[in-house]
Amino acid sequence: MAALALVDAVFAEDPTAKTLLERVQARVDAEAANAGATASSIPLLTRAAYASGAVPSGSLARFVGMVQDMGNQEIFAPAVTVGDRTACTMFRDESPAGAEPAGSYADRRSVYCVAPPGLGAWADE
Repeated sequence: MAALALVDAVFAEDPTAKTLLERVQARVDAEAANAGATASSIPLLTRAAYASGAVPSGSLARFVGMVQDMGNQEIFAPAVTVGDRTACTMFRDESPAGAEPAGSYADRRSVYCVAPPGLGAWADE
């Protein structure tokens, strides 16, 4: 199951935003164990993989990097109401068109990652 589809499924079961991250992590771990997946089966996000489209938007990916800078805290609505349904926006950059905040707000912080100094070709494997 695609990462954002899994988030939406977990959110549909229980729209409590405070525990969503832990519930998503537990579901990802359970699905990986059932499929016999390992961390190496998750695609590695590299410049070449991004350019070729090997890691589609909204999918789960690994990234080898070092946090160089942290942005300011951002206040966002982890859930929004669109028409007659509630949608999860916790792991998305934008809310759907016509969305109104549903419930409480939360905060998050963006990070700027760079390749670690002296990183060799072995890291792409």
